[in-house]
Amino acid sequence: MLALAVTLVGCGKVDSDGGTGGAPGADGSIGSGGSGGSSACDGTNDNLSPCRDERIENCGRQELDRCTEVSYCQVLNASPIDLAAECVGDSPQDVGCGIIGCGARETRAEDPDGNHWYFPSTCIPYGWTDLGFPSGLGECSGLGGGAGAGP
Repeated sequence: MLALAVTLVGCGKVDSDGGTGGAPGADGSIGSGGSGGSSACDGTNDNLSPCRDERIENCGRQELDRCTEVSYCQVLNASPIDLAAECVGDSPQDVGCGIIGCGARETRAEDPDGNHWYFPSTCIPYGWTDLGFPSGLGECSGLGGGAGAGP
């Protein structure tokens, strides 16, 4: 029972006095919310559950120009995929804000408008669909090619 209470306090869900933790601050961190102490989801703690999901969503709400103001967020770059030619085109573009600390595996993702994108890591913007490893994609000739697209 005590471990559960500590876990809930640690993520700003419920303080020991029964109140809620603080709302996200300007830097995206969760404040103490009163007498319950500080949150495990603030500062530079590892991006491990249960804070990871909270941080992914918080980064996804950041505007690109303010993304790096949050200590655990980064601007995500991706190259558009030409669906007809099945190739990666144009130079990488800033497409969203995401959490720092993703895997090194290349990823194909679909944005909310149905466009496909090539990412050099497993970081994709919040709300996009992960389509897995982008196998079979080459560089689109004459469009500048993508960063590290597979053959």
